[in-house]
Amino acid sequence: MNKVLAFLSAFFFSAMVSAGIGNDTVSSAENETSTWRDYVISEPIIPEGKYATKESISELFKGKVISIDKTTVNVSEGCRYKYNLKNKTPILYWHSEKTVKLYSDLLYKYDIRLNNLVGLITPESTPSECDYPFSRFIIVDNSLIFYLKNRLIIYYSDGEIKRTHKSIIDDDFRVLKEKPSIQANEYEQVIEKFYQEMDLLNSYKKYRDSLQTDYKKYLLDTIFKNENLTKKCDNGCIEVDYKWSGPHVLEIKQYFDGGKTEIHFIEETHGTRIITKSYPD
Repeated sequence: MNKVLAFLSAFFFSAMVSAGIGNDTVSSAENETSTWRDYVISEPIIPEGKYATKESISELFKGKVISIDKTTVNVSEGCRYKYNLKNKTPILYWHSEKTVKLYSDLLYKYDIRLNNLVGLITPESTPSECDYPFSRFIIVDNSLIFYLKNRLIIYYSDGEIKRTHKSIIDDDFRVLKEKPSIQANEYEQVIEKFYQEMDLLNSYKKYRDSLQTDYKKYLLDTIFKNENLTKKCDNGCIEVDYKWSGPHVLEIKQYFDGGKTEIHFIEETHGTRIITKSYPD
């Protein structure tokens, strides 16, 4: 693992540990500095919307080198500030499955995989010498992502090795979020997982196979696209509903004596996202 990957692993691991005790704002635990200097400017995020020219954006970013250590963001030409890091899953960051798919597809064109945490960098206090977009950006797949006038500016880390699409395919579940959170009148636990390069039906099968027998028995062995149904069950389970919203989205609701579990399967361009929400009575 190179220096940047090691740095960001500590970066995100610290955030996930803190999130587990109810605090999702942290700084890196490692006394290291990582640097980003090479960037590309994306095509318009929404092609039919208004956008700035690449030339005008390049004038703003030209020569800007960005370094991050355990407490501070440094940008060329005097922009420097103490930062906070908030880690979220893509669905919690963008609040919409449609928007997550939009950014996933766009970032994939620039060799960025949206299959992990999105790290939001913001200043601890408003820096007088740093204007937007340098005062607010995200970290995705070792890259810094800035947003400006309907385009993304993507910084690749120094020493980043050119990746192939095949090299990052992983058939194991990736746990993206496991954080209990207090809601208005209930206690909700959310776990998000992702299967790269796997369609919804195969992801369902692998997800079911990964469960312990007591939980696996409540899910059908085989399902078919767009087939809505309700299955009665016993031993503390009341019923399980399968509801499709088109061929790429499935919602399963499991009703138990002690509460309810929702399992959402969302097939994206490069894999299937699985979001499990548990609500006790």
